[in-house]
Amino acid sequence: MTGHIHPCIMFSGFLSIALVIAIIVVIYLLKIVHESCEE
Repeated sequence: MTGHIHPCIMFSGFLSIALVIAIIVVIYLLKIVHESCEE
């Protein structure tokens, strides 16, 4: 049973990390677009 729980924890951890990275990338892109629009 422990063998089945382990990949799930790794997958949920990977998902949360991917989500944080995605949010940072979106904010970074919005910043760049906003700066290029102001010029």
